[in-house]
Amino acid sequence: MEHNSYQNNWVPIEGTPKKRRYGPETKFAKKRADHRNTILKDWSERLESEIEPNVPNDYTSPFDKTKCSYCLTTRIGPSGDEFRPSSQGGRYNIVNCIPCCGDCNSSKQDKCGTRLIKWIKDKPSIKVEQQEQLINWYRENEKYLIIPPNTFDSKRNKTYEDEVKELDVELNKVYEQFS
Repeated sequence: MEHNSYQNNWVPIEGTPKKRRYGPETKFAKKRADHRNTILKDWSERLESEIEPNVPNDYTSPFDKTKCSYCLTTRIGPSGDEFRPSSQGGRYNIVNCIPCCGDCNSSKQDKCGTRLIKWIKDKPSIKVEQQEQLINWYRENEKYLIIPPNTFDSKRNKTYEDEVKELDVELNKVYEQFS
């Protein structure tokens, strides 16, 4: 279903609820998560040209590059923020990568969907006008933020959803060696 700014009943596409993934319980759990996220980012970057809809060539971010997109501080971090995290099927493109300070980035974590909207509304450092801008921008651009699970990767001859499932199995095998 395509969303646009004219829909009053828009409901954002939810992410995967935070849960403990099946796998070895070792001191390497954080490294496993970082390893997984790096692979997902690489895949999303490689698949970007295959994902529909394509980001318009004339897309211009409404966010000031010198300020955090959330709280508007000028203390932005070097990497910014993936509005829709790669761990939640986020794409790697100019729409999804926005300027962000370290405080907002660490408190936002991997939130998306209604959890992200709640975070935007509840975070005291985000002014009401900025909340409205972020949520309206989200509604209008959500289609450019998400890798559809059925996106076909011709390099691996699989859908994105199948690749992610296999990735978790493969990483579990690797990290079981450390348990």
